[in-house]
Formats: sequence, structure tokens, C-alpha cells
Amino acid sequence: SSSSSSTQPVHFTGHTNFRLRLTLSLLSRKPILITSIRPNSTSPGLRDFEASFLRLIEKVTNGSKVEISYTGTAVKFLPGTLSGGSVTHDCGTSRGVGYFLEWVALLAPFCKKELSLTLKGVTTGGGEKGDMGADALRTVLLPVLAEFLPPATSLASPLELRIAKRGHFPLGGGEVFFRCPLLPNVSSAGTIDWTEPGKVKRIRGIASASRVSPAMANRLVERARKTLNRYVPDLYIFADVYRGDDAGKSPGFSLSLLTQSTTSSFHYAESHSTPGAVPEDVATSCVSSLLCSLAAAGGGCIPRGLQPHVLALMASSPEDVARVRIGGDGTQDDGGGLSAAAVQTMRDVEAVWGLRFLVRRVEGRAPRK
Repeated sequence: SSSSSSTQPVHFTGHTNFRLRLTLSLLSRKPILITSIRPNSTSPGLRDFEASFLRLIEKVTNGSKVEISYTGTAVKFLPGTLSGGSVTHDCGTSRGVGYFLEWVALLAPFCKKELSLTLKGVTTGGGEKGDMGADALRTVLLPVLAEFLPPATSLASPLELRIAKRGHFPLGGGEVFFRCPLLPNVSSAGTIDWTEPGKVKRIRGIASASRVSPAMANRLVERARKTLNRYVPDLYIFADVYRGDDAGKSPGFSLSLLTQSTTSSFHYAESHSTPGAVPEDVATSCVSSLLCSLAAAGGGCIPRGLQPHVLALMASSPEDVARVRIGGDGTQDDGGGLSAAAVQTMRDVEAVWGLRFLVRRVEGRAPRK
């Protein structure tokens, strides 16, 4: 086949779905051109975290080429080979490590060598940006990736994400280690079939605290249990307290909750402390988000925030029919449950791969416990 450099690049505009488009380019081996990146902003062009993501992509690949215009409002990306190996990257403090790992994790199974990735920075979400925290990455993103991988018994090494150090805003100082086994071959990839939401049977959670009193984590647990015990008897929230060098550079606390159903569907929520916040408010916010997500799910099998990731995995899996049931967000105009990011993901997949998704509305809501 002809090299990617001789292929006409796929043209995109705007900064939305920046990471997804780079991911699709690497998986399809097709070059892309992204223009009009914040042209009317007071600070036009790429942000520092987007440039950092490009540097991380260069570390996990071999032969990738990035051309950035003088103003930074246009980027041409020529994909190289996904090489993998041992990689360490400082993510800075503008965004959480979730911003970087969310999409690099999807590339990991296709690398030539097993990817062992160490990311340094903010581990507890992305503040107002909504990046996934390290706990949610481990309990939510990894199970999604595991559905795509062959059974764990046939893999040479486990899929894992380990939190070595907690890092809160604004100074960070956290560190996570991610390792993903390789696919024996592309055809060994699993086919996602998430169509049965089931009923919620258990709730699990992690209350973490760094550079604050351990009582903060206990207060998170107590307030969350006070509400959730009324819904599900099988409830366990683990208090995870970090001290010393492992506690990062800034004080803070956070709560991450995950529901698991009688099938493989799940939903999650997380909340992180801000200056002046008390644990009870953070716990109440997280519990409220979880219950609202469940109430608005409408029988969906995956969290709204992971719709683009699951759709991208469906597109990159073998030519079997992959299916997923997506719930609405409770509004009158919820696009049949598809988020705006998911709709844009479908358009980008069609632009790069020429694949189309069949979207069908399922009437009625599945009963929930």
C-alpha cells in the first residue's frame, strides 16, 4: 500500500475532538489536516495541553510528523507506526492526566511493543474541564478496554492502571502507571455488544484524601453512604489516604462512585474538592450526579462521557456487528441519547474510515432497581 505521506490528508476544522482525530489518524494510517483552531480567540491556536498531547503521541509512535502553522491555528499530522514501549510524560497542570490517557489507552492494544506509560501531573480530574480522574480511569475506562481485548487468560500480561502518587490542582505532583497488553492480531479484538442494561446490583466507590486530615476521607464516605444505603444494600466505599511524597504538591480530596448492573452495564460519577469546599458538599455533589445519571440513562448501558470512546472502539473492531444501547440525558432534545461529542465522533469516523453507524431508537425505559 502507498505510504501515508502520499495520501491526501483528511481535512477537519476547529479544535473540538482534537485527540479523537489524532487517534483515528493513527489507527487508519491516514494523514489529517486540522485548520481554524480557535482563530477568533484572544489567544488563537493550540493550547499548551494540546501541544503536550502531540508530544506524547510522538513518544508512543515512530515516524509521526507534526507540522504546526506559524499562528498555531493549523496542524498537519502524518501518522507513524504505533511503537509502544516504556514511555514517561509530564502532563503539566493545565489538564488532568485523564485528558491524555483517555485516548492513548485506545491506541495501546495496537502498538508493536507493550505500552508501559507513566504520566505525571494532576490525577484527580480536570477541574472545570471535566477530565476523568485516575480512579474513574481505572474503574471505568479499563473495563471498557477489557471488553475490546481477548479474555485476560489469553494475554501475556494484565491490563492495569496504578496510582503511584495523588496530585490535586493547582500544583499536581501526581503519578499514574498504565500498562496495556498487545492484541495478538487485529482480528483477535473483541466485538462490543452492550444492549442489556440490567438492574443496579452494587455500588463501589473510592474516597481519597491528600495532604489533609484522614478524617476528610471518612466524612466523604459517611455522607455518601447516608444517601446511597437507601437504594442498594451492596455498597462499599474505600477510604484511600495519601501522605508524604505520595500525596502530591497540593491538598485536596475527591470521591468517585461506580454502579455495576446485573449485566455488564455501568455508570459513574466523581467530584473533587475546590478551595474552601467541605467533604459533605463534595460527597453530596457526587451522589447527586450519580443518581441523576442513572435517572436520565433511559436504559443506556454506558456513561454519557464515554460514548465517543466506545464508538471509536466499535469502529476499530473487526467487521462483526458491534452494538451498544445509549440512554438519553433527560432533556426534551437529547438526540436519542447521543451526546454532541458522540455525534461528532460518528462524523469523524465516517470522514476517516468511511464507516457509518446505524442508529435506531429503542422505545421504553428498562426497569431499574
